[in-house]
Amino acid sequence: MILGNQRSAGLLLHPTSLPGPGLTGDIGPDARYFVDFLANCGFGVWQLLPLNPPHADGSPYQSQSAHAGNPQLISLQRIADWGWLDSGLICEAVSSEARARLMVLSRQSFEQNANADDHASFQEFKQKHAHWLNDYGLYRALRRHFDDLPWWKWPQRLRDRVPGALEEVGGLLQEHVAQCIFEQYVFFRQWHELRDYANSKNVKLFGDMPIFVALDSADVWCEPHLFDLDEKGGARHVAGVPPDYFSSTGQLWGNPCYNWDKMQEESFDWWKKRLATQLELFDFLRVDHFRGFVACWAIPANESTAINGSWAPAPGRALFDELIKTFGHLPLVAEDLGIITPDVEAFRHDYGLPGMKVLQFAFEGGGAKPISSPQSRTKLCCIYGNAR
Repeated sequence: MILGNQRSAGLLLHPTSLPGPGLTGDIGPDARYFVDFLANCGFGVWQLLPLNPPHADGSPYQSQSAHAGNPQLISLQRIADWGWLDSGLICEAVSSEARARLMVLSRQSFEQNANADDHASFQEFKQKHAHWLNDYGLYRALRRHFDDLPWWKWPQRLRDRVPGALEEVGGLLQEHVAQCIFEQYVFFRQWHELRDYANSKNVKLFGDMPIFVALDSADVWCEPHLFDLDEKGGARHVAGVPPDYFSSTGQLWGNPCYNWDKMQEESFDWWKKRLATQLELFDFLRVDHFRGFVACWAIPANESTAINGSWAPAPGRALFDELIKTFGHLPLVAEDLGIITPDVEAFRHDYGLPGMKVLQFAFEGGGAKPISSPQSRTKLCCIYGNAR
């Protein structure tokens, strides 16, 4: 990777691919061993996929929250190290159900045995993340209560977030809400420990932020006015890409398009909060489908392919001006693969954002192609290749 004037090498590996006692890897001891491996090999970057909680399909690009962490990545061993779980029980955690039971036991132990500093840390976490945490906990509890139905299929008063209805159901489901909030505290605490450890080994964590969010998410349920929805919560237009050399019918992703006018009226506060959460977790971020900040391929929601979409402009420059006012330097990398138009290239260049180049693309069909060739020596870029 070449970021600014600094050259560094890295690897892409999601924590689910790490070894561990459960069905997938987690962010416990094996994650630290992987950091050690990177450092010993001279790598300075660990790139990951989004860490947000996925739906049943497991895709982190269609998650239930743009802020929350995936509780399946929590290390039960680290909880035992903190004294909130009997380590002898961890070998039983071979399923999601077993993990869930142990997480309940962990919360009960925390409430009874954690010291004053731990309780203070928990309260600080809840206050810092209050703008999304409580709503996310209620969203998760309601999905569980309604057998995982999406939020637009809940009773109308809950779908539309009628205050009295939310207060009533929140009281009934408070145990599940509290458990969800506790698990987010554990996730963030463990992730901060891992990030601190990686940085101590001169390894930076490179995150991934999808430009769009899932329709069935706490984000859309809580602020539907920021998305292109109908009066019942359905998407009017969904995002994708037009037909190209990869697909004759394009790609139909199903994510709701943004209501950019409303977002701009609110000074892009939604994006500022989202980016703040991600920068708390990572040293820098890849923005997936960066060209969507200039224009998005918007497809009527009733279409079965992406053929009949159209380009809908987006106020990317106004957004990034606001983000710079809030954060100063933006440690972002633009995913700018595929057919990118000059206005997208100019946008990326004007804001000094590195792009991406894939070595395999440079030599497909015979002969090097200048736009992706390593000989092009573009300074602001990340260069990707498969290890074989």
